[in-house]
Amino acid sequence: MALIEKLAAIANAIRSKTGKTDGLTLEQMPGEIEGIETGGVSEQDLLEAMATRDWPSGDIVINAEKILDNAFVDRKKITSVIADNATELGYCAFSGCDSLLTADFPEVTIVNEKSLAYCTALTTLNLPELTTITGYNSFRANKALTWMTLPKLAEFKGTVFYPWGEAKALKVLDIGPALGNFKAGQAFISGYGPIVLVLRYDGVCVLNSVENVAGSVIRNGRGYLLIPSAHLEEYKVATNWSSLLGLGDEFLALEDYTVDGTVTGALDVVKIEELIAE
Repeated sequence: MALIEKLAAIANAIRSKTGKTDGLTLEQMPGEIEGIETGGVSEQDLLEAMATRDWPSGDIVINAEKILDNAFVDRKKITSVIADNATELGYCAFSGCDSLLTADFPEVTIVNEKSLAYCTALTTLNLPELTTITGYNSFRANKALTWMTLPKLAEFKGTVFYPWGEAKALKVLDIGPALGNFKAGQAFISGYGPIVLVLRYDGVCVLNSVENVAGSVIRNGRGYLLIPSAHLEEYKVATNWSSLLGLGDEFLALEDYTVDGTVTGALDVVKIEELIAE
């Protein structure tokens, strides 16, 4: 690792521990390190660890409002993340964290390019306030993440899920009522999911091109689209959506697959699993 990369890694690590987001000069770093609780680890050991991919490790808690670009890129020993105050994930913030199992971002509204790419062990991801995915490949190659719920997503860009890959690909993508335009170009290119795409928008969500779902199970005619029953027949004749129906996909009433029989209700896991198994 080049010296400048080591210094950047150290600065990112210091900020992750202190919760600060300002830039750091070489002169400021020692003072910031002195204030970090290290659990008995010497400052020298801490510095060496921060300059490698072995720190931090295990379960981490982050207090910063923005998790900076490349903050934890390729950190191989992080297993879980909780960031209660974060509202934005920077470029490649957790990219390559291939031991990460769970990630909880209860206040994040913006996810940038490759923020959570190559987190190949990730099985649980909580993004209840996410509204905007600004960049490409934000969730690239997260092949263990099979169910994803984005209740407030309003906009996303490009090949967001490229590629999920292998048998344990994305099976369920549940998108809330704010997304009225499914315009991301080739969102699932070269992937296999989702098998079940849930669109809760009160109307016909615009599909600019069938290429927007190229590479998905749905584009290949083996998937299910769960749509509010009031708009079911509209989808069946709508531009581009109707061509998917012609491929053999099934358009189903969302209310038949929620626990309370409403458009806003949580999905009935048993019924969804039965769909996937068919």
